[in-house]
Amino acid sequence: MTDIRLAIGLVALMSGLMVIFNILAIVFGLRLKRLLRDVPCIESYDDLYDLKAEVRVQMHGALLGLALFGLTLLTAIAGTILYGKQFFLVAMLICSFYSVTAVWLTKLEKKVRAIPVTNDEFQKERDHIAHVWVKKAFPDW
Repeated sequence: MTDIRLAIGLVALMSGLMVIFNILAIVFGLRLKRLLRDVPCIESYDDLYDLKAEVRVQMHGALLGLALFGLTLLTAIAGTILYGKQFFLVAMLICSFYSVTAVWLTKLEKKVRAIPVTNDEFQKERDHIAHVWVKKAFPDW
């Protein structure tokens, strides 16, 4: 009886972590939508400041998301070791729900990285921000 309770507990833990992960992704996606609405074009240093501030938040959120995903993965591995292929299939089903949110979030991130600019100086800075966002763990500005 305890064996089934542990399995149910692991599935519940994975499900909870994935729900939190999805909510986090949706919140950060809505923040990107708001940025795109408020800053449709980078025309001033204030717009660049807003972009940097949002990208900083997004980068920290991505680190939190990685931690949540890591916990989910560890739970899936533990459950698979204990319960075999059936648990693995349930884990993959639970994790696959994030794929829809991930596609949506990725499209928004690409739009933000391609926000139009009014001059070469702003383009250079926007490209630097985009590069840091994609290639580094922490902002360097």
